[in-house]
Amino acid sequence: MTRHSALAAACAVIALSFPLPAAAAGQTAPGGSAAALNAEAKDISNSDAERSAEIARHALLLAREAGDAVNAAEALHNLAVAQRNLGRYDLARDFAQQSTDAYRAAGDPKGEAQGYNTLGLIDADRGDYPRALENHHKALALRLQIGDRQGLAYSYNNLGNMYRNVQDYERALEHHHRAVEIKKAIGDLSSLAFSYANIATVYSTMNEPDKALESLREALRIRQELGEERYVASTYNAMGLAIGERDPAGALEYFTKALGIRERLNDRRGIAGTLANVGDVERRLDRPDRAVAALTRALEIAEDIQAPVLLIEIYEHLAQAEAARGSFKAAYGWHQRYTDLKDKTFNQQNSDRLNRLNAAYEATQREQQIALLSAARDLDAAQIARQRTLIAATVIVAGVLGLMYWHRQRSERRYRQQAEELRHAIDTAKTLRGLLPICAACKKIRDDRGSWQPLETYITARSEADFTHGYCPTCAEAVMEER
Repeated sequence: MTRHSALAAACAVIALSFPLPAAAAGQTAPGGSAAALNAEAKDISNSDAERSAEIARHALLLAREAGDAVNAAEALHNLAVAQRNLGRYDLARDFAQQSTDAYRAAGDPKGEAQGYNTLGLIDADRGDYPRALENHHKALALRLQIGDRQGLAYSYNNLGNMYRNVQDYERALEHHHRAVEIKKAIGDLSSLAFSYANIATVYSTMNEPDKALESLREALRIRQELGEERYVASTYNAMGLAIGERDPAGALEYFTKALGIRERLNDRRGIAGTLANVGDVERRLDRPDRAVAALTRALEIAEDIQAPVLLIEIYEHLAQAEAARGSFKAAYGWHQRYTDLKDKTFNQQNSDRLNRLNAAYEATQREQQIALLSAARDLDAAQIARQRTLIAATVIVAGVLGLMYWHRQRSERRYRQQAEELRHAIDTAKTLRGLLPICAACKKIRDDRGSWQPLETYITARSEADFTHGYCPTCAEAVMEER
């Protein structure tokens, strides 16, 4: 940190610790409640970071005076975002840490996750990828715990960026696609454009420019519709990077568009990054003098805002540009600075820490998978129990139905038997039974009323029998003899 930036940071902290009227600073204090001021500061944090920081400071004073812990934490977060956008990473990180601690003390896990997320972004800007991953995983854990879908989308997106930075492209794409699914579901178009842009960056790094451009065109369309100039510029910049290898002239057109927007918005980090890209394509176009001029401008800004990752890139491009114009001594010097800063930024300690984080992450993933498997097993057990219950019920029902069927068959047999008996009774109802009083001489039969009837008449009336008359052989002989 330069002496000037250190003094500015100290003054900013003093101003927060000892609230002064706005007039004492020669400024007109913005009006409104702390919540309203925070909303305004957040809204302009990208387009006017200086004004955003001013409004956030006043929101912090009001919130502290009112004992409003949540809005005080939000004001600190807005200050962190504004300082990050201004390239003041040390000050930004200090505010972000204060915000995270304040949200935790206020019992606001959503705000605490936001704080970890911003800490992760700032750590990534400074090239501390292990710490960035650690903070993004903390944010992710809190957001999973409270079910913050939008926050989850942000965390997956930022983790995708971190894995891209450490060259784990498969995991990077996995996290970005998770973010896309959530953002589409909740209709967060602005954030969706970020995911498309980040997916494109992964594909560019993997040397798949066509896939990268496809995603970037989608991001550009959304951002132009939303009027997000800052991000339109970053998309143009990314499009230039995507085709820089095969079409340096086309890439320069995209970089020029990006640079114009970034200069108008005074996006210093963006300006430095685009100038570094311009320098690289100028060298590819065999214009090393122009390349060195652009890179020198980028270097001044990157040193002022203390962006080590950007400085590493600029040193590398300067070494290549100086070599292209024959200044091999200068090229060697820039290459040495590139190697030293890269080794310092990505040292063995960071590598070991990154490996530990990855191991912890994989362990967490395994625990989540075990939990999911356990849940699936419990579900299967419940389904099996349900199936067993259904089977038992089916057996019982089948038994009842079988018993009912047996009873029905038995009843039907009984009914058939009774019907047979009834028919038989009907059939035998006119059968003569018992003792019949018959005359020994004339063979007439006495009926129930005491009347004597001829044998044929009595039987015909009481049965279905009828009579025909003839002679038996004995009588026939007697009759014949009498004739």
